[in-house]
Amino acid sequence: MDLILTELQVQAKRKFQDPAYMRLLEGMADHELTFEEWISTGRGMKVSRYVEDYQVKPAFDEDVDEIVRYAGGFCVMYKEKKSEYVYAPNDYFRIMHAQLSVIERAIWEYEIL
Repeated sequence: MDLILTELQVQAKRKFQDPAYMRLLEGMADHELTFEEWISTGRGMKVSRYVEDYQVKPAFDEDVDEIVRYAGGFCVMYKEKKSEYVYAPNDYFRIMHAQLSVIERAIWEYEIL
C-alpha cells in the first residue's frame, strides 16, 4: 500500500499526468497490492519521454529503445536489437530475459515482497 501511495505522489508531480492511471492507482491504495495489480501499473515509453516526463536522467544502457516503468519506480529496459528485457537497478545486479513476465516476477519476488 505504501508503494501505491508513494506512486500517487510521484504521478502528481509528472509533467504529463494521466488521469486514468491516477484512478487506477487510487483504486489500489486501500488494500494489499497483488502481483496482477502491480503488473497493471506498467507503462511503456521511449527513453526520451521518460526523461522529459519524470525530469530525471536515468542510468540506462545506451542501446535501450524503450522503458517499462511500474509503480515504485521500477524500470525495465527493452533492447529491440537483442530482443531482451533488462532490469538493472544498480551496478551490481542485472536480470536479462527475452520475456518481460520473467523480469516482472523477479522484481515482485525480490524487490517488493
